[in-house]
Amino acid sequence: MNDKDGNTAQVTHLQPFDVFLIAERDSMPEISAVAYTLEVPEGVVVVGEELLVESLLGLGNSQAGMNLVFRCANGPRVRVLRFRCIVTRPMESAVIRLVPDRRTQFLGLVSCRAEDFSKFESPPAQYTVHAR
Repeated sequence: MNDKDGNTAQVTHLQPFDVFLIAERDSMPEISAVAYTLEVPEGVVVVGEELLVESLLGLGNSQAGMNLVFRCANGPRVRVLRFRCIVTRPMESAVIRLVPDRRTQFLGLVSCRAEDFSKFESPPAQYTVHAR
């Protein structure tokens, strides 16, 4: 998870900012699915999501748990989703987290070219926002 500048941002409350879900794996150049849950703290609101890949199937939603299958994307780093967020009040260190899907308990990627559609677990990720 990051924006264009990394994993931390200074923002102005009530002004929208973007956070990206990026599927990345050095040893897997072709990715076709992700599983995750987006956790946002009180005071942060997700006001929109933009899918940046061609979706084939989505089960769930980002904040309850999502399994998203999309057309095979080439490259070890694929921008999958853009989340548009707003912080509703000044805050220090509001942490947005990417954690395992609540149903499957899986956070990770699936290869689209491996014969067995190999799954690769990802460590939880976080994005810290400081709002003035």
